[in-house]
Amino acid sequence: MNEYKERKSCKICGREFEEYKYRNRKYCLKKCASADITNILGKKEERACVYCGKTFLIQPARKKRFCCTRCMYDHRKGKPSNRKHYKHTEEIRRKISETKKGQVPWNKGKGDLSQTERDRNDIRYEEWRESIFKRDDYTCQKCKRKGYILHPHHIKNFAQHKKDRFNVNNGITLCKECHYLFHNNYGYRNNNKKQIKEFLQTKLKICLKKNM
Repeated sequence: MNEYKERKSCKICGREFEEYKYRNRKYCLKKCASADITNILGKKEERACVYCGKTFLIQPARKKRFCCTRCMYDHRKGKPSNRKHYKHTEEIRRKISETKKGQVPWNKGKGDLSQTERDRNDIRYEEWRESIFKRDDYTCQKCKRKGYILHPHHIKNFAQHKKDRFNVNNGITLCKECHYLFHNNYGYRNNNKKQIKEFLQTKLKICLKKNM
């Protein structure tokens, strides 16, 4: 026998079994453990649900009053909670407020999104993006590559023209490299149709990868 184990006897049937010394195991099998629980709590008996009246089996020592959680929640609807909430006295509340003075709240600024950020996360932006890709057949309008990493580009820039943010006519499909190349040449402000026409007509001065 292992030096860390010892022989123990089952509390119910008396059968001997090996177990580690640091464990407080009292039973040889789960059957014996469940039998001991029935001896403590008693044999299961029928009980009627308080809400629906359906009968269910339960030990008499248990305080369960409902057959399921749905009946419990339906029974509690519209009723005040039975939980006893601890309320601080005025003196304790004053002391707590004094200790927290000058501290920056952990959630400060986390929920304050600008209108631009809200529009970027809007479902209309996703629909606008997908409609532009479908219209252009998922093809970059500059280098004519298809199936590459595509970006939807606003002809009139997103930040300054709020009314045209979700206008399909204000968008064009560019690949990742062509999109960066456009903004490197023309910047991110005061973009217009004249710039995109000029960009599409000029030849690329960078080496692009072959179609993937």
